[in-house]
Amino acid sequence: MSPCPFASFIHRFASREERYSSMGAIFEVFCVFWRTFVTVLTPIIFLPMIIVYQSPTVQCGYVILIMAVFWITECVPMGLTAFLPIIIFPTMGLMSVGEVRYDYLQNTHLMIFGSVMIAIAVERSGLHKRAALRTMMLMGASPRRLLFGVMFSTWFLSMWLNNIGTTAMIIPVVDSIIKELRLISNCKRKRHLSRISMMSQMSGLPCEDSDSKQRRRRHISKLSHLSESIVMNPAEKDEFMEAISKMLMVSICYAGNIGGTSSVIGTTPNILAHDIWQDKYQEHGLESPVTFVTWMPMAIPGATIMLFLTWLWLQIYFLRRKCSMTMSKEDTVATRRILQQQYDEMGPMKYSEKSCLTFFIVLFFLWFFRKPGFMPGYASLFPNHLSSRYITDSVPSILISFLLFVFPSEKPKLFCFKKEGEKTESVPGLLEWKHTMQKLPWTAFFMIGGAFAMAEASEKSGLSNWVGVQLEVLESLPSTAITLIVCVIVSIITQIAFNLATISLVFPILISLSEKIGEHPLRFTIPATMVCSSAFMLPASTAPNAMVYEASTLRVIDMIGCGFVVNILFVLVTWMGTETWIGALFQFSVLPWLPPNSTVAATIAPLLSNVTMAT
Repeated sequence: MSPCPFASFIHRFASREERYSSMGAIFEVFCVFWRTFVTVLTPIIFLPMIIVYQSPTVQCGYVILIMAVFWITECVPMGLTAFLPIIIFPTMGLMSVGEVRYDYLQNTHLMIFGSVMIAIAVERSGLHKRAALRTMMLMGASPRRLLFGVMFSTWFLSMWLNNIGTTAMIIPVVDSIIKELRLISNCKRKRHLSRISMMSQMSGLPCEDSDSKQRRRRHISKLSHLSESIVMNPAEKDEFMEAISKMLMVSICYAGNIGGTSSVIGTTPNILAHDIWQDKYQEHGLESPVTFVTWMPMAIPGATIMLFLTWLWLQIYFLRRKCSMTMSKEDTVATRRILQQQYDEMGPMKYSEKSCLTFFIVLFFLWFFRKPGFMPGYASLFPNHLSSRYITDSVPSILISFLLFVFPSEKPKLFCFKKEGEKTESVPGLLEWKHTMQKLPWTAFFMIGGAFAMAEASEKSGLSNWVGVQLEVLESLPSTAITLIVCVIVSIITQIAFNLATISLVFPILISLSEKIGEHPLRFTIPATMVCSSAFMLPASTAPNAMVYEASTLRVIDMIGCGFVVNILFVLVTWMGTETWIGALFQFSVLPWLPPNSTVAATIAPLLSNVTMAT
């Protein structure tokens, strides 16, 4: 159980006598049982809402507020909070159990299941570690090159694999490099000190002639020079090595968060947003323009810019005036030796690695060529291909997942594949069911179901429409300013709340806002989706942040100071991208459908109704 966030404050400023006073006892009880207090008091505090205003809109808002508090504080497990709609919505008459249950197994769940399967298979085979080590070896061993190698490896892998798995794999590699560099630094210091001691002994020898006196003066001059430059420099170098250690470690979680925005399957919020857009467009008989293919030109430019900006800022923040300083030749050689040693320990590429790479490439092309846009995709070969509800990206995901369990992880010991003298026996598949079930992100699955249930209840109860009406005051602002405000607000929320919870709470509001003020439905939701991954400031913001914080000597103040600037950069890059290439890609100036409150829609709607009745 995690401690209360106020515990350190209380123990720091309360004296021994005050701590045992009645007020101190109350605080102590709160610190121990704060989760229970939040769980019990939250529904009670918001209860007057549904007592005073007995309407479906307020009842739905009551449930969403409770879920928001529970998700942000994590007073109960987040996956458990996601099941509250199944309990409360039917009892309030907002939705039946039969309606709610469909929200917990949507296309999004199947998409996540498929992408996680390939990620687990790659992680199990070790292919991701081989790719990361090879990339770092190619980048070089100087501080800035090593930093870029670590960031690029994590950034690229996070586009396709789970952030947590990628971070867990990169941390030991970087940690071994840091330990070796520290060991070299300590050995150098011992050598320098032994040299100084030897020269001190030589300087104390008796002087027999003028030559001896000159040698003694030279020894004394060398000794003083060494004592200043070599005895002092190790301390400076220790500080330099500490800065490099922190810089490399924090770059792992930052690059993972940035890289996750680059593809649909990069993070869970991306998949959730992709599915919500599909449902929204299908309500109007249209197909969503956001696909696996169009996501990449939408997100990769911004992610690439952020990769380089973060790379520069980390050097400035941690190395400061020493950002142009380079490691010694011995340190550089040691770094290369460590990377090469770890790469050699993996041996030649195994059968399972080659198989996983092949399946990954096949899955990528199946996603890409389903409906590429510039040519008819393979989906057109199947019945009902005109409806995007039949063949979605989850179909190839589940297909490859199925094959990963069937395809062997080693060459089958059968017929010509069997070596002489070997017995015929079966080999395990690339994935095994028991191992895989332990790796699945069940919390994310349940939270997505809760998010869909919240969105549907908001729509049916009229809450989304009510929130949109309240936000019409923003109509006087230019859309550029609204986009920036949305990015800033979402960025603040995602520092303290799980990114999936953040997008679940803000998405219905932003869609309603777009309809009320007559803006493109993607204008505010795309930047909100991107910024949901901008959790750089706190160790508890994301699981990769927490993993890096625990494995390093980073302080919270380091992450806050460094992450604050990275957050600002991320918001600005996302905002500028929305106003430039993203707006041009999806044509924000052209509405895909008429907003319900527009004059034209109000005029055409009766005519369309008459035509429908006549036919």
